Amino acid sequence: MKSVLLFFALIVSVFALTSCLTLQYDLDSTAHSDKLYRYDEYAPGRANIDVDFDGAGFEVVIDKQDANTPVGNGLYITYIKNAVQWEIEENGGTLAEGTMADFLMDLSVSKYTLIELSRKSYKILIDAEVTVSGVVAGDEVFKKIYSLSGRGETPQVANQDALKKLAEGILNKPELADYMDSMKRSSAGDYGAYYDRLAGTMMSDLQDRVDSDPPMPYRVAFAGFTDDYADPHSGSFLSSLINTWPAQQWTFYSRDQMGRILEEQNLQLSGLFDSASMVDFGRLSGVDFLIAGRLNESGGDVILEAQVLSVTTGEILSSRNVAIPQ
Repeated sequence: MKSVLLFFALIVSVFALTSCLTLQYDLDSTAHSDKLYRYDEYAPGRANIDVDFDGAGFEVVIDKQDANTPVGNGLYITYIKNAVQWEIEENGGTLAEGTMADFLMDLSVSKYTLIELSRKSYKILIDAEVTVSGVVAGDEVFKKIYSLSGRGETPQVANQDALKKLAEGILNKPELADYMDSMKRSSAGDYGAYYDRLAGTMMSDLQDRVDSDPPMPYRVAFAGFTDDYADPHSGSFLSSLINTWPAQQWTFYSRDQMGRILEEQNLQLSGLFDSASMVDFGRLSGVDFLIAGRLNESGGDVILEAQVLSVTTGEILSSRNVAIPQ
C-alpha cells in the first residue's frame, strides 16, 4: 500500500512540475485558444521611449529567422511589428516605405513562445535580431540581438510586457538618437538631405535601365520645378543631381541653358510636366534624358515631385517625390 501511495505521489509531482515549468504552446494552436486570448492588442504609449523622432520615417520589416523558428504562423510576429510601429508614431515618427523612409528596421525573430508557469502566471519568450540602417546613406546605425521575456497573469498581459521591453530596447538605443542628431545637423539651415534623397532614389531607379559605362556621358536637361518662384529648390536640387549622379555617366544642362532653348522654340516650362511636351523639347534640344518637376504643398509640407523621361523612347523611367517639412 505504501509503495502504491509513493507511486501516485511521484506521478502528481511530475505532472505539477511539468505544468508549471515546461508547458509550452505553439502560438497558432487552437487547442489552447481559450488561454491565448488576443495577442494583437497593444496600447500605444505603453513603452517609455526617450527619443522624439521628429517626423523621421521608419520602414519596419519583420520575418521568422528560418522554417524551424518556434513562432507559430506568420501572423504572430506581426504583433511585434505593430507594437514597434505604434511606439514610433506615438513618439513623433512616421511610417514610410522604400526610399521615402529615413530608417529601415529589419527584425529577424528566432523565438516567440508562450509558457504557462501556473494557472494565473504566464511567460512570453522573444529572441530577435534587429538591424537598423539609414536609407539615404545605406549605412548601419546599429545591430543587436535581443533575448527577453514578459510575465503576466494572462497571456495577453505577458505578451504586452514582452513587447514593451522590446520596443524600449530598440527605440531607446543611443546610436539611433545620435544618428538622428547628425541628420538634423547636416540639414540645418537648408534642405540638402531631402534633395540628396530625391536625387539618389531617382538614380537607383535608372541603374538597371541604362548603360553604366556609356561611350559618351548621357546628356540630361533639368527643367526645374514649376511654381518654384525665385528657384530656391530648383537650383539646390540640380546641385544634388550633379553631386549624386556619376560625372562619367551624366552631363547636366542647367535651367538657364534650357530657358534659352525654350524661348527659341516658344515653349513654356509650365507645360513640361507632360510626357509628350517633354519628348518634343528633348528632341529639339538634343538631350538624351529630361528631368522635370513640380512643387506642391500639403499639410504644411513642400512636396517636390520629379520625373526622368527618356527622350528616345518617351518612357518615364523614374517618378519620385519627397516631402520637406516647413
